[in-house]
Amino acid sequence: MKWAIAGLVALFFAFLGLQYWAAQNEATPQPVATPRTPALPNKTEPDARAVKASVAVGYPPASEPKATLTPEGEALTEREQRVLEAVEKFKDLRDRDLLLALSNDPLAQDIIADILLVMLEQGYLEANDSFVTRRGFEGFSPLFFALMASENMDAEMLNRFLDLGSRMESNDEWRRVMARQSDLAVLETWYEATGLGPEHHQQLFNEALQAGNMAFVDFILETKGGKFDQLTFSGATAERIKEGVIGNKSLTDESLRDFYERSKPEQRAMLQRNIIALHEQRLKQIDLLLLHAELSDEERLQIERTQATLQADIQRINDFFAAQGG
Repeated sequence: MKWAIAGLVALFFAFLGLQYWAAQNEATPQPVATPRTPALPNKTEPDARAVKASVAVGYPPASEPKATLTPEGEALTEREQRVLEAVEKFKDLRDRDLLLALSNDPLAQDIIADILLVMLEQGYLEANDSFVTRRGFEGFSPLFFALMASENMDAEMLNRFLDLGSRMESNDEWRRVMARQSDLAVLETWYEATGLGPEHHQQLFNEALQAGNMAFVDFILETKGGKFDQLTFSGATAERIKEGVIGNKSLTDESLRDFYERSKPEQRAMLQRNIIALHEQRLKQIDLLLLHAELSDEERLQIERTQATLQADIQRINDFFAAQGG
C-alpha cells in the first residue's frame, strides 16, 4: 500500500465513498450548471417532525434522547437531533460546497445519507439534480452520494429516495458505487430496475473485488447464478489490485505521526477511522483474491504475507492513536 501524501489528504473523501474526488492528478469536478436554483421551502428551519419520520431505521439506537420535541411532543433521539442540526446548518449550501461540508464537518459523521434524504423531503434539494460533473457524467445526485456515503443503506431508505423521484442507473459510476453496498434487497432493486443481466456479471464481479465486498460477490455468484459462469477475477483492475497487494508498503511511524500532527484535533478520530478502513478494505480484497483469483503458489504466499503485515499494522496504528489520547 503506497502512502503518498495526496492519498492520505484524500482519506476523508475516500471512506465516505467520495473517492471520485480523491484523484489529485485529475481535473477537479466542477459544479453542474442548472437552469435554476432549487426553490427553498418557505420556512426558516427544518421541520423536526419530518426529521423524525425521515431518519432511516436499522442503525444502532442513540444513547439518550435530546430535549428537542416534534409538534406531537415526541422526543428526538440523539441521531435525529444531529440530522435536524445538520439540515439547518447546510440547507443553503449547494453543489461542491455542500459536498465539502458533508465530508469535513464532524456534525455530518455517519449521517450523510440521512441528511440528504431529509433535505430532499423538505424541498432543499431536487431528486436528480447533479452536484458536480466529472468526465461528462452528470449523475452525481443526492441518492448517488448517499450511496457513496453509506455502504449499508437499507431497502427502506432506498425506497424513500425512489418515492421522491430519484433515479438509478447501470453505468460504470453506478456499478462502482453499488459494488460497495451490502444489503441484498438494495442490490436486487438496483439490478432489476436497471436491466442488468448475466452479460454484466464479470464486470460486476471485478467491481466487487475493487470494493472488497464479499456480500456483492455472493449476490452475483449465488443470488444471480454467477457461479455457473465460472467467474474469476480478471482484467486490468484485478491485476492492478493483485500487484498492489503483493507490493504493499506499510505506513511508517514517521508518516503516521506527520499525518496526526497536521490534522486538527477534531479530525483525528476520523483520521484514525479512515486509515483503519483503508487497511480493512485491503484485507477484504485479499480475502477475495485468495478465494476467487487464479494465483500461482508464489503469489498466494506473497499475498498471505501481506495479509499478516496489514493485520499487524492495524494493531500498531490503533496503539499509536491510543497513546496520543485519540
